[in-house]
Amino acid sequence: MASTDPILQALTTLITEQARSSGELTRVSDQLNRLSGDVTGLSGEVTRLSVETTRLGGEQIRLRIDMMERFERVENHLTVIREDIGVNMGRADRAHLAADNTRDEMHALSGQVQSMERRQRTLSLRMDQIDKPPAS
Repeated sequence: MASTDPILQALTTLITEQARSSGELTRVSDQLNRLSGDVTGLSGEVTRLSVETTRLGGEQIRLRIDMMERFERVENHLTVIREDIGVNMGRADRAHLAADNTRDEMHALSGQVQSMERRQRTLSLRMDQIDKPPAS
């Protein structure tokens, strides 16, 4: 039998709405609990990422230090090589100069020897003339 009493109908409607609202409230509460768990998981993940970032920062600093030390060693090796090249170039220049001086001395000596050979031939010819008996 359907009641026509508006108050009774309103109360029935309110009870129905309250039951539906209670179900909705339970569903929203479940969603909030699930979101709270997700936020907790994200918080743990953020903490893990923060620790990982700190570790990576330390490794980056160590890598930078290692690279700078290696660059310094390579630079020192290059400096030694440059110095060796400079010393060897100085030695090569001195050897070249000594060879040039020796060549110049040999050229001058060759001229003196040629001059002495000419003089010796001249003297030899004179001696031959002196040693020849006079023609009669």
